[in-house]
Amino acid sequence: MIHEDNLRQTPPFFRAALDKHWTEGATSGIVMPEDDIKVVSEYVGWLYRAICMENCTDDDGNYLSGQWETLAKLYVYGDQVQDARFCNAVLARMLDYIDKIALFPDEGAIQAVYEGTPVNSPVRRLFART
Repeated sequence: MIHEDNLRQTPPFFRAALDKHWTEGATSGIVMPEDDIKVVSEYVGWLYRAICMENCTDDDGNYLSGQWETLAKLYVYGDQVQDARFCNAVLARMLDYIDKIALFPDEGAIQAVYEGTPVNSPVRRLFART
């Protein structure tokens, strides 16, 4: 559950969905069954804490596998709900991976980005450079 006030501070997608003229707004509930729960949970966490992918290492400090694909899916979700601030936070985390620890996008991440974003997407430009 997300507090309505938090969603109303996001870009137009959720504000429009919460308009009382729509079923979602009248019932104060937005159901998005096609979206990955892990991705939505990360987005909700970002809404409350403004931290993207907080838990990306194990107890020994090793980076968890699959992080690139998760980041790619987060970007695609942010693009889908038209949240440029979130997409920028995801891009910043991606740049951290590339610049600070020399981890580069894997095949799953590249596929998720190219299947889920438009041709002129900033994340595609980033991936093309790496």
